[in-house]
Amino acid sequence: MWRGSTLKLIDLNLPLSPGLLNAPPDWAPSRYCAPELRTGQLTECCNIYSMGALLFFLVTGRRPDPKASEQHPRTYNKRINPHFDAIVAKATAQDPQERYASIAQIRNCQHLARLFYSAK
Repeated sequence: MWRGSTLKLIDLNLPLSPGLLNAPPDWAPSRYCAPELRTGQLTECCNIYSMGALLFFLVTGRRPDPKASEQHPRTYNKRINPHFDAIVAKATAQDPQERYASIAQIRNCQHLARLFYSAK
């Protein structure tokens, strides 16, 4: 957190080494890494997965389950807007072909402008 309520995300610049990529599943940072990183496939979809996993954590307070086919925040918090839930689920799909193809696709998503929480 930076000066009040501003959230800033930084790249920790961890080295992509075999030791990191083969870390046990309960190692915290690996839960935010795309599954294909373990096989050395580095694409923009890896960043999309990590962003979705982080969003999941921010709105649920739970670490993503690396074995789940996709992460649905509404499973843990019914106040999450269904459209936001769908964005996070698509971003965290295990299969990279099922994720957004680029960050631009997420930015242009028609539901992105909606609030995270549904109106009461």
